[in-house]
Order: sequence, then structure tokens, then C-alpha cells
Amino acid sequence: MDEEEDPCQDCDERCSPWCINRCEHNDAYYGCGDCYDYRSEFCYQECEYNEGYELVQPCDGCDQASTDYCFLECPYNQDWQLQDPCDNCPHPECTPKCVYYEKHYAMGTN
Repeated sequence: MDEEEDPCQDCDERCSPWCINRCEHNDAYYGCGDCYDYRSEFCYQECEYNEGYELVQPCDGCDQASTDYCFLECPYNQDWQLQDPCDNCPHPECTPKCVYYEKHYAMGTN
């Protein structure tokens, strides 16, 4: 699209989640990367268009991925649905010596 013909130029909703996912004038001109809430808490926790992180994944490019913070504290990976430290564990059973033992059993992932 030619920027001079941009029908969204003066729109108050330009580059909003609604604009990108629902507005008939957008016609795929703007995507998630153009959203003013891209990779914000809103994007990951509230955006109705990014439920289940289907459009934008919080782990992509995260410098804390696969760390103790990721597995034990990250608000986006609380139930290890995004990254699970047990997936590649060489031990057949979790023991109290494992730093993830408490959370593993608290989540019921026996």
C-alpha cells in the first residue's frame, strides 16, 4: 500500500490490536509487529487476539528462556506450558535434590 493512500493515517485506532486483527481498512497492511502493544504485558496477558500466545510468543528472543527464572518465576510460564525443565531431564523420576521438585509436584505433573 502506498503511504499516501493509507486509509488509517488519521485513525485513532491505528496500530491497535483491533486495527490489526479486525479493521476492514487494514487489509493486512499492519501486523502484530506494528502494534503499539507488541511484546508488552498487555500483548501477553490481556490481548484477546493473542490468547494462548498463538500470534506472539513471549519466549521468542527472551534472554531468560530455559533458566531458573523461566521455570520458577516467569509469569508467562507459570505452569510450564511454554517451557518445561522436565522435558529433557535425564533422570527417570524427580527427587527432592532437583531444584524443580517442589513446583513439579505442586503442579501435579507426577
